[in-house]
This record gives sequence, structure tokens and C-alpha cells, in this order.
Amino acid sequence: MTISLRRRHYYTWLLLAVLLPLGVWWAYTHLPQTPTSDFSRQVALPYPTLLKTQQTDQLKVALRADSAQNQQLELVILKPLIGAANQVYVSNSAQNPRQILMGSVANTGLYRFALPQSVAHSSVLIVSIYDVFKQKEIEKVTIK
Repeated sequence: MTISLRRRHYYTWLLLAVLLPLGVWWAYTHLPQTPTSDFSRQVALPYPTLLKTQQTDQLKVALRADSAQNQQLELVILKPLIGAANQVYVSNSAQNPRQILMGSVANTGLYRFALPQSVAHSSVLIVSIYDVFKQKEIEKVTIK
């Protein structure tokens, strides 16, 4: 290295030695005190009347209703699901098992979805959990 390169190298490292700790200190002091968003999953309140239930080893499905005859689908996932991106579909015919998309489920826990009127009062309700990435059905439950 020549003398001018050594001098430039020295001043560059000296500048970095001062600016990096100052940058870390500034970032630490300007962290928000409270989280900016709430990532907790909000679960709807259950409808009071339990109509039907069905359980497999991986999930429990319940059908609930309120006084105005609106229906609610309640899923309790008992074991972790295989897929990373799972969607819940409902249908009232075996020919089209993915008729209406209800929402996404990620891990074990409780999920509630309001059933649309087109499938709410049918005699057979097919609930299927579908893995979006692998394009395959993970679980299927029929409520009669």
C-alpha cells in the first residue's frame, strides 16, 4: 500500500469505528415502546347453540347457531398440520369439495368462521383443509 492509500484506509476505519456504535445507539434509543401492530389472532365469539359435532384424530369440527338461525363453523385443530399454508373450504356436495373458501388456518388452536347461507342449512356439510403449496387435501370431515 502506498502512503496515500494507508492514510485513506486509516481514516475510513476511524470513521467507521465512530459511526457504527453511534448508529447502533441511535437505533436502540428510537425503538418504539409499544408494538405497532397486534399479531394476535382474534377469535369470534361462539354462537350459543351447538348443532352438530364431528371429530377426527387431527381436528374437531362443530356447527353452531344463534337465535337468528345464522350458523358458525368452529374448528379446533388438535395436532399440527402438515402444510405451511392451509385453507379451509366448505361444500354441500361431494362433487365440488372446495366450493366456498372460509379462510386460512396455520397451527393448532381454535378457529371460527361464519357460514354463508348457501351452505348453512344443507343436510350434508363437507369441511376440507387444503394445502395450497402441495396442492393436496390434508383433512376432510363430513357433518351430516
